Amino acid sequence: MMERGHDRDTQQCRIKVKELQNAYHKACEANSHSGAAPTTCRFYKELDMILGGD
Repeated sequence: MMERGHDRDTQQCRIKVKELQNAYHKACEANSHSGAAPTTCRFYKELDMILGGD
């Protein structure tokens, strides 16, 4: 990736993806409780399109 001008390595990308997945799953879990206010996370709509089938 650095050869193409990106300043992130694969480990940093992997960690970021895991953090986004965890935040999405926490938001989904919070939304599954009745009476709770809707919760979102950063990029919730995009993550829901990708991970929504989980």
